[in-house]
Amino acid sequence: MGQTGGTATGASGTNGTVGDMGVGSTTGGTEGCTSGPYTVQFGEPQMLQAGANAQGVAVADVDMDGAIDVVATSRDDQETWTYMGDGAGQLGNPIKFSLTGVQPFPTELELGVIAGDGVIDIAYLAEGLSPRAVQRRRGIANDGTWGVPVSYDDNPTAFRMADINGDGRLDLVLTAQSTLFARLGDANEDFGAKGPILDLGVAVQDLALEDFDGDGDLDAVLGAFGQVRVALGDGQGGFAGGAILSLNGLVMGIGTGDLTGDGDTDIVAVTAGGNSDGASLFPGNGDGTFDVLVPVTVQDGPNGIVVRDFDRDGIDDFAVSHTNGTFVVRLSEGGGSFGNSLVKTCGNNLRSIVAADLNGDCVPEVLATSPTDAKICILWSE
Repeated sequence: MGQTGGTATGASGTNGTVGDMGVGSTTGGTEGCTSGPYTVQFGEPQMLQAGANAQGVAVADVDMDGAIDVVATSRDDQETWTYMGDGAGQLGNPIKFSLTGVQPFPTELELGVIAGDGVIDIAYLAEGLSPRAVQRRRGIANDGTWGVPVSYDDNPTAFRMADINGDGRLDLVLTAQSTLFARLGDANEDFGAKGPILDLGVAVQDLALEDFDGDGDLDAVLGAFGQVRVALGDGQGGFAGGAILSLNGLVMGIGTGDLTGDGDTDIVAVTAGGNSDGASLFPGNGDGTFDVLVPVTVQDGPNGIVVRDFDRDGIDDFAVSHTNGTFVVRLSEGGGSFGNSLVKTCGNNLRSIVAADLNGDCVPEVLATSPTDAKICILWSE
């Protein structure tokens, strides 16, 4: 999944994060960070158990202690695994929670405050239900346990949580095959009925949210085979068709941020298949339109992407997970140029990817799930 902007909580989800934040603008030790640039280097990755066929990974301050914690889903064990962080690079023993009931087989994952109690809640793609659904569970006692599931049986292919109508509540934005729609958060601390449905005419692989046209409303960017599509939000839960951007291959992940340094939000997508493995940058113009594709080299088999200003120079960078077990970090030099790749190997078939500063050194760590190894791989900054 791609990157989401503008959530009510700052919590993060699969294949992208909003920032180095948990609830209440906790920054996991970044309050004392000065402007960069910081030197970015990584040590040998660490592997943490995450259950059979580990899939989604997300970061947020689950226990409300001011430090970022890590949550992952095990599809085959049907569990969440939560590691509580101390903000200085130490993660506690895993807290395993069984997602009992109707065998949801959880994959993609989002964290955020859905209810008004300030406690982190969880939402995940439930592949085992028929039709497929997003299930949400309320957090209990800030301790990595979750309440009874509520299912939204929309047969989704991707989803994100963000406040798209500006009422301070998280909303649920979904794609179902070729359609895009939202369920707005309501006063009952739930997601309501489907809003207007936009038919994109193509099967969607990934979804991210950001304001591309500068009107203050979150828009959607969607990845499919051979193209990236932008859908402009109206601030009330509806979307209208926007730019259609062509590229080669199947989009495996989408990130958004200012990667060129001009102040406008750009799109970067990773693609695989048909000799198209790589990253494609589409510089934004700030009005919902985009310049021509700028190719950026990564490795073969990219599987996910996260955008972050790793070196804190004011220009966003990105990291990619790969099926060959490598992390690749590309630091932007502005204007569509990138420095040498920072490459580390960890496990096999790296999938969902997020980034957050877990050790307080002002450089975000990179985390990805390895379904083959039943692990979370963490690329620690030094």
